[in-house]
Amino acid sequence: MSDEEERGRMLLVDNFDSYTYNLYQYLAEVCGAAPVVIKNDDPRGREAAFLEGFDGIVIGPGPGHPGTPTDIGISTTINEIYRKPVLGVCLGFQAMGLWNGGAICKSPQAIHGQIAPVEHGGTDPLFEGIPSGLRVVRYHSLIIDPATFPTDKIELTAATFEEGDGFRYDAPGGHWSVPHGAKAKRVIPMGLKVRGRPHWGVQYHPESVCTEYGHVLMANFAKICGVLDPTWRQTRHNPTATPQYRDLPYGGAERKTMATTTLRLAHLGLDSPDVFQELYGAAENVVWLDSSDPLGRGRYSVMADDSGAASFVVSFSVDRGLLAGEEHLQPLQKLTLDSNGSFSSRDARPCPKEDVLGALEHSLNDRARGFASTSALPFQGGFLGYLGYEMRGECARHAHGLTQSAADLGDAATALNMPDLFMIYTEQFLVVDHQEGLLYVCSVDDAREGAADAQCNIAAHAAWREATAAKIRALAERKTFVGCPAAAPATAPLQDRVAFIPTQKKAEYIGSIVRCQDLILEGETYEVCLTNEFEADVQIDDSLSFYSKLRVINGAPYGGYVRVAGYGDVCSSSPERFLKINSHGMCEAKPIKGTMKRCLDDPERDEELKAELKRSVKDQCENLMIADLLRNDLGMLSHPGTVKVPKLMDIESYKTVHQMVTTIQSVLPHHTSHTTVLKVTFPGGSIVGAPKVRTMDFIKDIEKRRRGIYTGSLGYLSLSGASDFNIAIRTAVISDNASGNRVLRIGAGGAITIQSDPESEWDEIMIKAYPLMRAVSKIVTGDECAFDVAL
Repeated sequence: MSDEEERGRMLLVDNFDSYTYNLYQYLAEVCGAAPVVIKNDDPRGREAAFLEGFDGIVIGPGPGHPGTPTDIGISTTINEIYRKPVLGVCLGFQAMGLWNGGAICKSPQAIHGQIAPVEHGGTDPLFEGIPSGLRVVRYHSLIIDPATFPTDKIELTAATFEEGDGFRYDAPGGHWSVPHGAKAKRVIPMGLKVRGRPHWGVQYHPESVCTEYGHVLMANFAKICGVLDPTWRQTRHNPTATPQYRDLPYGGAERKTMATTTLRLAHLGLDSPDVFQELYGAAENVVWLDSSDPLGRGRYSVMADDSGAASFVVSFSVDRGLLAGEEHLQPLQKLTLDSNGSFSSRDARPCPKEDVLGALEHSLNDRARGFASTSALPFQGGFLGYLGYEMRGECARHAHGLTQSAADLGDAATALNMPDLFMIYTEQFLVVDHQEGLLYVCSVDDAREGAADAQCNIAAHAAWREATAAKIRALAERKTFVGCPAAAPATAPLQDRVAFIPTQKKAEYIGSIVRCQDLILEGETYEVCLTNEFEADVQIDDSLSFYSKLRVINGAPYGGYVRVAGYGDVCSSSPERFLKINSHGMCEAKPIKGTMKRCLDDPERDEELKAELKRSVKDQCENLMIADLLRNDLGMLSHPGTVKVPKLMDIESYKTVHQMVTTIQSVLPHHTSHTTVLKVTFPGGSIVGAPKVRTMDFIKDIEKRRRGIYTGSLGYLSLSGASDFNIAIRTAVISDNASGNRVLRIGAGGAITIQSDPESEWDEIMIKAYPLMRAVSKIVTGDECAFDVAL
């Protein structure tokens, strides 16, 4: 049997959900082969010959209503013509109830990300080996109406029981014991079996990280289909099953590698801001990926401009295409979604330069040919800069085949005059190791046979490193003996107060929150990460001074400063990592959901607030939904069984807030393109919500503006095969608005769930925006508190 035939034994229908690939991972683990994944509008799903090639089908979860043809798609045909085993999950479960005479109604409570106990009778093969009372994760606003539950056609195999009026347990059928007192409680159907057909369904999400016995349930279904891998338990828990990687061999001494000159900053009496100001303060195009977290959660900072001989700038606009760098980019092979629902760049087609991320990857690969990593530093030359949020359209187009025009991304007139993508390619740069207190002056030396002027290249780089090191030593001497760098002379305040005008004032923003909750109640989405923007008409000629103040007020591990010649500046104090990939294909995402303001004046109260955040059911739900979403996104590309959650809902403390943070890790197949991963996962789920694609459309309509760089990502793509990007939150952008006026904009937002209190959500965005407003106020007025927010 061929590999494709082996993989074709299970079919998974994707209802455009953000948890489908968690099911994919589970099925791959328990079956020993990955399932085929098709979208619910794939015409193959209506062909009997295609469907009969599978031993079983899973109809996945999804937003919307099972009675809406575009929401349920080909699954209706599957129900009509497929006679082998089928498992419906969430939306698929509801569809089975509807197809067999039941009615769909709103749940007494919309439940998203909450955990509930489920009872079952213990005789259904789908629940074999699973104890009754298991705790499961629920994501749903709709249910099969218990009052119309068609017991003549469907056996109720599992349920959860709630306190409250409305739906009572009566006579659902089946052979299982009713929990004590259940008749006095409200029943919510959680499992079913269609009588006379091998069709099962569960309302809850077995693939959630917090659902108990999820793998066992999927293994039971695989056993029913006859495709269970009998060794799945040993393979899943055997650490040697995780793929191991090694660097590609590069023969001989003639190669491309990184050379460094090392300085100890502490001995010189310098810090990274001193160095940046001295070397890059006057640069027109510059990127500083800056860790200023006092607790050391970000170890490295990277600095570079475009002045090196090999350096160049790439900038891109979703409205105008490439703005700079075209001569350095070549068409790349296009990422494709193969017939089995897997992402692959093998046997791919050349794609146009409009695929700017693909072109970046091709350019990087071309320059990395023969590169040998001889250092543990994370960045070893390559691209560094940012992707704005509206690059989501490019990612959706090239990774998912979704056609989105610039108009689909929102009104261009609402955006600042900044590129949507800005990257500097550099082979001359600085890396600061904050843990060891070391500064590395780095260059990429090309000693490959046939490289043009190899010896001149090496000599020039050595001279640059020594000259740069000399400038830093001279700076240290001036600072030590003359008191330099001298403090800037005192200047009169530019204005008395700063006025911040939100895009949506308080009443309108609260209305937007209510609209999000209405969509959740209708089952159209589970969570919406709603944002607002605050604009100030201020003159900040020295944005670096503003950023220097910001990093003191709100130090963060994944901050950054970017200056784009002719456009403007980006100042980010982000606490959130979007995605890190090392040169061996190990991925890590650290989504943040859950925020609590600190009380630094009262340490005891501060600890109480930290514990309160840890216990918050609302914040746990927010975080879990995004944790499952990021598992899904990484699961699209990662080796089956390697997507792990080593830390779930951990609390991290920063200068102004406590945050709830989850860590997700996975392993990519060798040679997986990092821009492929970006296309599949960008933008980060923590600033969108779930399900991702549909929710982004709702966000565009509700927010009525383009987000720009805010909620995009700052980071790098290294010649070594490593990459690291943040989520650009706690971020200010200084540029021209549509009227040509120089303005500063600050973004802030939060996750809206059915449990959200609108007033509290407004307070939360103000908590997040205040540190940036304080920094603006200090620079402009001399007083951190001299600002007002229009309500």
